[in-house]
Amino acid sequence: MTVTLRLIDPAVAGAIVAGRCPDGFDCAPDYPAEGDRIAAGLFLERCGAGADPRPFGAFLVCASAAGDPSRDDAVVIGGIGFHGGLDERGRVEIGYGIVPSRQGAGFATQALGQLIQHAIGLGVRALTAETDHGNAVSQSVLRHHGFTEVGADERTVFLELALGWQ
Repeated sequence: MTVTLRLIDPAVAGAIVAGRCPDGFDCAPDYPAEGDRIAAGLFLERCGAGADPRPFGAFLVCASAAGDPSRDDAVVIGGIGFHGGLDERGRVEIGYGIVPSRQGAGFATQALGQLIQHAIGLGVRALTAETDHGNAVSQSVLRHHGFTEVGADERTVFLELALGWQ
């Protein structure tokens, strides 16, 4: 299976917030997860404030045998995206999640690789991410792509990936 990212729009985000599979898509039975609904809600808040977050928005993570999200076998299995736009140092925070029924198959690793390439194309200088201390799987996915720990508190590990131009 191959992963493809699809940038969401307000209509898709509205369906996700409502806990439904967006029109025109097939979804894993446990999609959308809580994190997907939260991310879609944040996307809609930014849109409602008059600031369309795209291209620093949220994406559907679609899996298909041929890597083509328009194929009949493409299934939405999670989400990935940016938590806002660039900060004053050219950094942006990212987040992602794959529904439980599809975890452990490398989909998050594939999706993160594509998001990193998208960020490079947008001129992002660095990506940041946060995980709970106990989320070793997510930390492993991030470290696989070169993220390094830059700090921690009692609950959270903070990681960053420099994208080559500082």
